[in-house]
Amino acid sequence: MIDHLHKNYLRSCRKRLGLTQKQLAFIVCLESGSRISALENGHVIPTAGELIVFRKLFARSVDDLWPSWAAEVERDTGLRIEQLLDRLNPTSVRSSRKQRRLEFTRRKLLASLESSEN
Repeated sequence: MIDHLHKNYLRSCRKRLGLTQKQLAFIVCLESGSRISALENGHVIPTAGELIVFRKLFARSVDDLWPSWAAEVERDTGLRIEQLLDRLNPTSVRSSRKQRRLEFTRRKLLASLESSEN
């Protein structure tokens, strides 16, 4: 999936609280600190559950903790939405009900793209 390192601020947040990797691993429900080390060194990306723990513990968003990764995911998601919008052509559907549904979906996707740009 991801073949490069992602700079993050997990280590500095952990140290600011005075936690060891093993103590943070305990809070995250991990057996050892090796996953914390891998996260801090950018070798792996956090799971959704880990992100929730980090947000609660450090009061920091994923954008704050993993800024380059968050930006990469946002950019890739925007590109995929644009690709899907190109595929959703209401005129290619004969049913007026399906046309309305496609138009609704297109409007919602366009709105999500516009809101993420702001």
